[in-house]
Amino acid sequence: MTTPEARTRLRQLEERLGERTPPPIDGQTRIPLPPPTTAEGEDEGDSTRTP
Repeated sequence: MTTPEARTRLRQLEERLGERTPPPIDGQTRIPLPPPTTAEGEDEGDSTRTP
């Protein structure tokens, strides 16, 4: 059973997660993200791969 305090904290967290990300602060450096990796060739049982 969830306590009232835990329910309140979960609701607050859900509200925060639902908010849009704020714009960067003036002068803040954006960190470039690496390109997404693929799992191609990692699974030896992959039937879509050609020999």
